[in-house]
Amino acid sequence: MSQKIYCNGIWSFIKHYLFKHGYRDGWAGFVIALGNFEGTFYRYAKRYEKMKAWSLPQSAPLRRPSVSPSASADAAAEGR
Repeated sequence: MSQKIYCNGIWSFIKHYLFKHGYRDGWAGFVIALGNFEGTFYRYAKRYEKMKAWSLPQSAPLRRPSVSPSASADAAAEGR
């Protein structure tokens, strides 16, 4: 299935750039074809993730280290 994601994206690019004559528009045609590749790729990637019931890995939330007000005042006094 993961190969199908790439194949559909590449086919979308080829279809819009070559068969629909996107190359005639120069850089703009290339960018539009690339955008079509990206949209198709993400659409199939999201479908694949949904099919596999993919979820984010579990991890503890990130926390900033606490800084005491006196330590930050000392650092400012030293020119840091």
